[in-house]
Amino acid sequence: MYRSGEGGSAPSGRGILGDLLHDLPRLRALARSFAGNDWDAHDLLQATCVRVLERADQLRRDDPQGSQALFVRIMKNLHVDAIRKRRPSTPIVDEDLAAPAWSTIAPWRRVSDEALRDAASSLADPYRQVWALSYERRMDQREIASPLRIRPGTVATRAHRARLGLRARLGDLLAREE
Repeated sequence: MYRSGEGGSAPSGRGILGDLLHDLPRLRALARSFAGNDWDAHDLLQATCVRVLERADQLRRDDPQGSQALFVRIMKNLHVDAIRKRRPSTPIVDEDLAAPAWSTIAPWRRVSDEALRDAASSLADPYRQVWALSYERRMDQREIASPLRIRPGTVATRAHRARLGLRARLGDLLAREE
């Protein structure tokens, strides 16, 4: 953390420029901790000094700790500004906000929940049971196998065949829509 000078306060005859020169070594160390390398730290320290000197007549100097806190605040704000400037920003274009063309949407995303339920109801009973437990109740193969009294491998086979049946039924539906 940034601390005041050894004596705790600066001599009373010193102005804001004197405080800046006195605190320069500590500000350099603080800039290194913010920037992470010497080159960026040097730039940050220089920008801080420029900002202080540009506004020296506007800055209030009631006590030395206030000027030190002011220098730290200026440096921190400049560092945050530099980080924000480096952050990539992509402008939002009207085309980005427009809904995608129907033909560019993946076919399985064009299927409504109602169409999926209708297709699932047309499956043979063993496949429909596995489908309901697997995809509607989100159960895994072992959880499904126990109440149906079948092996987990059989559950996997029935789930696969249920998907094939749904794909065939919904494929016909999607072909009619296009």
